[in-house]
Amino acid sequence: MRNISLFNTRSLFMFGLLIIVASLPSSPYFTSIGQWILALAWLADKNLITKAKGILKNKTLIAFLSFYILHVLSLLWTTDYQYGLHDLKIKLPFLILPLIVATSAPLNKKELKTVLWIFSLSVFVVSQIGLYTVTFTEQGQAADFREMSRFISHIRFSLMLNLSIVTLLFIAFENRQTKAIVKVICVVLSLYFVFFILIMKSLTGIVILGVLFLLLFIYLIKKVESEVGRWVLYIFLTFFILFSVSYVVRSYAKYSYRADEALDKLEKTTINGNLYKHNTASSQRENGFLVNINVCQKELKQEWNKIANIHYDSLGASHYKVKYTLIRYLTSKGLTKDSVGISKLTMRDIAAIENGITNYIFLDRFSLYPRLYELFWEYEHYRSGGQIGGQSVIQRLYYIEAGWNIFLDNKIIGVGVGDVKSAYDEYYTTTESPLKPAFRLRAHNQYLTFLLTFGIVGIIIIIFSQFYPAYKLKKQENLSVLFTPFMIIVLLSMLNEDSLETQAGATFYAFFYSLFTWGLRKPKIKS
Repeated sequence: MRNISLFNTRSLFMFGLLIIVASLPSSPYFTSIGQWILALAWLADKNLITKAKGILKNKTLIAFLSFYILHVLSLLWTTDYQYGLHDLKIKLPFLILPLIVATSAPLNKKELKTVLWIFSLSVFVVSQIGLYTVTFTEQGQAADFREMSRFISHIRFSLMLNLSIVTLLFIAFENRQTKAIVKVICVVLSLYFVFFILIMKSLTGIVILGVLFLLLFIYLIKKVESEVGRWVLYIFLTFFILFSVSYVVRSYAKYSYRADEALDKLEKTTINGNLYKHNTASSQRENGFLVNINVCQKELKQEWNKIANIHYDSLGASHYKVKYTLIRYLTSKGLTKDSVGISKLTMRDIAAIENGITNYIFLDRFSLYPRLYELFWEYEHYRSGGQIGGQSVIQRLYYIEAGWNIFLDNKIIGVGVGDVKSAYDEYYTTTESPLKPAFRLRAHNQYLTFLLTFGIVGIIIIIFSQFYPAYKLKKQENLSVLFTPFMIIVLLSMLNEDSLETQAGATFYAFFYSLFTWGLRKPKIKS
């Protein structure tokens, strides 16, 4: 009877883990259910009192839990308790998951691989849904590449894709006795995830992928005993770096192309005799063509309203007026902005314009160049005095400046967990920010968010809480193999995103941190 009870408790524990990894890429609701199942399994264990007593004896666990304790204590110097309590709710995985995993029996290799398989397969299924949506549905034909992550942020999904690549390679090559068919499946799935990251065009995901490949090459070079083998890897590594740099340079050269449009010989009227408007002082371009020449608003409005579902003067899907999107899109194809240009638009072009797509190259799902083009355009637009708003990279620099100034006014203990949003709102108001209200967001840098939330004192506690457990447990089995790439993925993502400020991000980090440290520890041998 005792064995059956223990078996059921362990089964419930594993079921909770599998529910979490299965729902991480798709459903915060079910990840919460998975955590409550884990809590139920933990409470139902006959050794509950022993587990509870072991919490205070586990220095690495207490160190990690100080992260959440800091959030709770910061309510003492915050004013917006409603927002603060909401943030504490989002960060609950940092309390529940490490506490349960660290005080439960570690996973054996079979259990670990089951968890990793379910995680990778759930990521695969979600990626297939996204790929189907943007490839075969009418809605997806002109959708933004971010729509390839249907349920959570495309950046957080890219982190899961990268971790799936790591876990699949671990499954394939951790044991020499792994069946050949399993290795083939793991490698094929890994290559598919690489492909998906590239076509999703998440720069954060692509940069992390590049760093992981670089570290993989370095790891293999150290492991290979043959000098010839090491030289082959050196050559591949050099080629990988040169190809990456060359692609960016060639992309910028392509973006920098300028069409010779003979500004002194521009047509004065359209084929219908209507006047063109030429703003030759504007340097704005799309694919090398000037945007603000050969424009006849009268013909554009008349012809567009005949073929489109959204009125010429209305806002499109991107909250950008359709007429401006139309003008930029026509320019990108080298067309005049008049009835002739409108007549050459396809149904796919029309849908793209209605969805706020300003350049036909963004319809190319399988090229990274459109994403680089967007970056180059944003930078040029900003340099030429364009308004900040709607340009992701330029906005992020502005958010960082705002966050840094908020921190300088609250250096020691920060503004507290509840006042982050109000601090930003106050800054944007007092500085008369040029950003529209819809674009007045937070830092998009987790380190800076921690700094302005908790000050210098708090950031020291956070650094200690995240790295002390790893340092103490570094000699444990599998820790360096899985934990190191996982931490690289998360730490790099935090440079460009508030990775832990959503339930999906917080659960992803807390779960795999707990799994790759306490969940894989070696069991103590009783004398």
